[in-house]
Amino acid sequence: MLKIPVITSAFPPGNSWGITNKRGSTSLSLARLLHSAVSVGHDHGWAQIVGSQTGGQMEMLWKMAAFLTTVQEGAVRCGHTTVSRLLPTERFNNMGPSERRALTYHLGMTMSAAWASKVLNVPWMLHLDVYKAQLDPSLMLGDSRPDLVGQHPDGRWVVMECKGRASPPAQEAEAKAKLQAQRVTDIGGTPPSLRLAMFSYFGADNTASGRKKPRVVTMRAIDPPDRFDDPSPMSLPGLNPQTLFRLHYKPWRFLFEGDQPHASGIDGPLVWRDLKDVDLRVGILPSVASAMRTGDFGGMSDLIEREEARYALSTLYPDWVGDGIVLQLGDSWQQSLDMPDKEPTSNP
Repeated sequence: MLKIPVITSAFPPGNSWGITNKRGSTSLSLARLLHSAVSVGHDHGWAQIVGSQTGGQMEMLWKMAAFLTTVQEGAVRCGHTTVSRLLPTERFNNMGPSERRALTYHLGMTMSAAWASKVLNVPWMLHLDVYKAQLDPSLMLGDSRPDLVGQHPDGRWVVMECKGRASPPAQEAEAKAKLQAQRVTDIGGTPPSLRLAMFSYFGADNTASGRKKPRVVTMRAIDPPDRFDDPSPMSLPGLNPQTLFRLHYKPWRFLFEGDQPHASGIDGPLVWRDLKDVDLRVGILPSVASAMRTGDFGGMSDLIEREEARYALSTLYPDWVGDGIVLQLGDSWQQSLDMPDKEPTSNP
């Protein structure tokens, strides 16, 4: 399990999300991270992504590969213990600035969505730019907008501006991200419960032993105050729970429809599909698969909550995200994340 240093700031005391302002860490599995890497930002059906077309499979693999090209796992010695961190790969370090910007963009999206599902219990997240036509945002062309919009099972909405960077953000970048996160005034008539400016970057691990600190993936979550003087406020009148679920599950739906040669049937409480070419399995709750087929997502949050309690899904599947979908990765994925030298990083 990877332990990601996280700095939370500007959260008001006693907030409903239970977030305190501190320097801490969040444990994230590779499966959870790849779940986010594949799902966030896609407007494609699985028929395109994992169908027989080579190009479609390559697109899915590219989303995962973009993450694994950027980071690798490293054991960092912190006092008398060692922890698993995400370090930049040598390939990333040797790239030009333009190439690094493309990869850190995906790093920021992936890390933010994974953190939201783990810490905030927000499993449904949409990328606004990808789905702007369906969501009908009232935003003037050229104005900046936040990246992700998601919902908690109890109905609270979350808006996130997600930045990925090769180095810690400057004050100017933080101010811009906070303005983008503050821009959304309402979602289907309901104000967001939380607006966040999120940063994922390579920063010095000050908990590591030795004077020279390794650079590791670090996150910052900033909760800026509400803003009422935005000259370009943004409303999302077209987003409601039905639309949220329909778009969130769209990239997964075609995998569970039709005559799929890679079907593996029911195993435990989930229906599974084996994707042998990419060395992973995808499981889904039958009730969620049925809702995807019929397009009726009424009561989806309550349905998943009942199924989770009935089968203790979060215990049965440690990588349970909460949207009814589970990824199980083959050995090749962990091997692709591992550093060639697994000795703990500790510099004198």
